[in-house]
Amino acid sequence: MKINLNLKDKISGIAEAFRKKSEDTTYSKPAVDSVESTYGSNQGFGSPFFDEERQRALELQSKLLKKYSGVHLDDYFKGYVIKSEYGPSYCIEDEFKSKIKRNDLENVKNCILSDLQLIRGIGEKTEISLKNSGYNTICDLTKHNRYSSCAKEILNSLENNGVSGLLDSIPKNYPKSHPTIMKASKMHKPEDFVFYDIETMGLFGSPIILFGMSFIADDKINTKQFLLRNINEEPSSLHHTISELETRKALVTFNGKSFDMPFTQDRLGYYRMNNSKIPKIHYDLLHFSRRAWGNNLENCKLQTIEKELLGESRKDDVPSSMVPEFYRNYLRSGNIGPLVPIVEHNKIDVVTSAKILNLLWEEW
Repeated sequence: MKINLNLKDKISGIAEAFRKKSEDTTYSKPAVDSVESTYGSNQGFGSPFFDEERQRALELQSKLLKKYSGVHLDDYFKGYVIKSEYGPSYCIEDEFKSKIKRNDLENVKNCILSDLQLIRGIGEKTEISLKNSGYNTICDLTKHNRYSSCAKEILNSLENNGVSGLLDSIPKNYPKSHPTIMKASKMHKPEDFVFYDIETMGLFGSPIILFGMSFIADDKINTKQFLLRNINEEPSSLHHTISELETRKALVTFNGKSFDMPFTQDRLGYYRMNNSKIPKIHYDLLHFSRRAWGNNLENCKLQTIEKELLGESRKDDVPSSMVPEFYRNYLRSGNIGPLVPIVEHNKIDVVTSAKILNLLWEEW
């Protein structure tokens, strides 16, 4: 299938805009304060905290530019090129040892079916009353005059459609962070999940420069990333990413319902690509994390959970707000130094997301 001329024009237009922006940006003194272009701005600077964070990031960038001067991208990342009708993509793979819990399906089902509030019209007080009367599970309610029909409907959905059937049966007034939804995720096999995170050039409408995914496999977490060596590679990388996402049954993100997925959908629409095969089941760990640990942590940012609950900390990390500037300096100079922390940041994010899911399973 040949790529249409309209799409070629779009790709060329984006690449040309970035070429001009790179030429206008001084290599030794990146102009983050002046980046107010089509491709987003770095907002939030000006306070002492952000000034300090920015200064640390610039010092890191300077160090990396010296360290990786003359180093070829392939020599460091050990990636490989995949081709499609949209052009080439650069793929980076890695693996990490990590034991992710395998749940007992029967125990999970029994736990979920003990939540009588899954039945329309049953609230907390009614549930207590019903359990005092011997109706301890939804199975028991199939013998109840009033709730029999709804109970059978839920059981049939669970039997015929598995997790998706159960999730469809959950009342619409349930909050996105309800423990029963997290319990439902335990019904998946670990191999069903794809953990997803993106790095972008700014606000909506700007390109995605890095697509990151992780997958659970036995006692390992495998990662796969599609990195744009230049802006022309966005449609091909997007195509391969969607092809990976559609091989799994459940999508897991951290704030992905508000950011990663709407952003991805926007780019799919821009290139007129099909998005119908992205997993419909989506667990956004941010909502569950706030419910589980919001009262005990300073905040529920991914890196806070990573540090406080997993006991892990990052070295030479790039703030998300600085990713556009780092990437522009890579484009302008050809030096891979600014790319290194971007790729590492994204990779750790998708690995940590898998570990956070495991923590939430232990919580509920």
